[in-house]
Amino acid sequence: MMNENPLSADNSGPVRGEGAAATNPSSPSPFQPTPDERTLAALAHGLAVLNLFAGVGGAIAAAVIWFSQKEKSAWVAWHALQALVFQAIQIAIVVLGVAII
Repeated sequence: MMNENPLSADNSGPVRGEGAAATNPSSPSPFQPTPDERTLAALAHGLAVLNLFAGVGGAIAAAVIWFSQKEKSAWVAWHALQALVFQAIQIAIVVLGVAII
């Protein structure tokens, strides 16, 4: 009888880095993002430059990427959400700094 507890030490299930990618190297895995996923994640972070020209343009771009990818790719959604939170905090600090001065 197989132990059903996933937290037990003798669980023989796949570990990180194994699974579909271990049996089929060409299949994508959550640990090996596709080039398109890398591009979208880089755009989510890189479009912060828009904040210099459009105020909140980078945050809007990160939000659009997050909303469009949250069901498709957890990896891209995570990076887009990180970029969105970082930019929102950055904008809040700038607004508070200007208000204090």
